[in-house]
Amino acid sequence: MKTVISFACAVCFVALASSLAKAQLSAEINSVKSWSDYKEPLEPRTIPMALVEAGTPIYLVTHNEFSTKYIKTGMTICLYLKFPVKVEGYKVIPSGTPAYCKVTQADKPHGNGRAGYIEIEPLYIKVSPDEVLPLTGNPLVSMGRDREALGMIVAQGGMAAAGLMNQAQGMIDTKKEKRRAMQQQQGYQEAQQQAMAMGFSNIKLAQPAASQAVQGPGGLSQVAQTLNIVAPLVGLLIRGKHAVIPQGYILNAYAGADTWVEMKD
Repeated sequence: MKTVISFACAVCFVALASSLAKAQLSAEINSVKSWSDYKEPLEPRTIPMALVEAGTPIYLVTHNEFSTKYIKTGMTICLYLKFPVKVEGYKVIPSGTPAYCKVTQADKPHGNGRAGYIEIEPLYIKVSPDEVLPLTGNPLVSMGRDREALGMIVAQGGMAAAGLMNQAQGMIDTKKEKRRAMQQQQGYQEAQQQAMAMGFSNIKLAQPAASQAVQGPGGLSQVAQTLNIVAPLVGLLIRGKHAVIPQGYILNAYAGADTWVEMKD
């Protein structure tokens, strides 16, 4: 009897062990399947950043011509990065990135031959829609061709010509006075001779009075007066050339402050 009970217990134990083994195997299979579908929670993407130190050389280039014909003081103009900015061999800011400069002074040409003048200062590079790299550096200055000397020559030349005309008119007036005095003297002598021929030897005609200066300015003097007035005005009409910053001109600037920017490589 004890043998039968022991055998039955052994059979039950084997059956239980087999069931446990099957259950464990099924759990392992299900576990493997569930792990294959498991996805870890996403972590925030880390963006590599690089520090552009203050004083880093920055080269900007003009894609258009800028002239005092149309730009004014206070305007902001767009240039572009000529060469990429690199930090430890990695490209930080690519070439062609927009850079902005301010027109601090723009003077159009003036009279008397004075030329136009442009002065611009770098402001910043637009690194991203909400990020900029401040810039600093010496202002870029451009001047047109000065024609002030030509204006002065015209004005002074006109005045000098007026002086020469006055001198010439004086010489002409002097010659006229001499000729008039000679004519008066000759007329006196002829009248004296006629009086003596008529028997009036005791009559002595009065000597002609000294010749009076010619009244009123001569033609050259009038022209000279006109030149003295007009010549300075003509000089005012002579203007210098417009100041121009040509296309492709390179402006040397520097990073104005330590700035973290996203790496492009």
